Amino acid sequence: MAKKLAHISEDHSREQTVYEHLTGTAELAKQFAAAFGAEEDGYLLGLLHDIGKYSDAFQHRLDGGVRVDHSTAGAKEACAHGVGYLALAIAGHHGGIPNFGSRAEPKTTLPSRAA
Repeated sequence: MAKKLAHISEDHSREQTVYEHLTGTAELAKQFAAAFGAEEDGYLLGLLHDIGKYSDAFQHRLDGGVRVDHSTAGAKEACAHGVGYLALAIAGHHGGIPNFGSRAEPKTTLPSRAA
């Protein structure tokens, strides 16, 4: 199996495999999450956050291809393994976590177009 990369430096002198990236991130997230007693969740978030980088489409991206959604795969895995509460953090780790508002907030509507 070909080596799957997560990152390549701009000058192509350094590479980081997806495995190295995920396990390194998992260890860091575990350490940060220890402050509020969520080491296991932190570790799992780190492992899942970029598993989409294993895809052929992402690997082509590193060779100059088009941008690829690589976050959704981890969010789907979180849901499939019973930790769906982690899915929003995984899905939003690049673009931000969606804010769907709350029941206490007034409903807003888009203004209608004038004819």
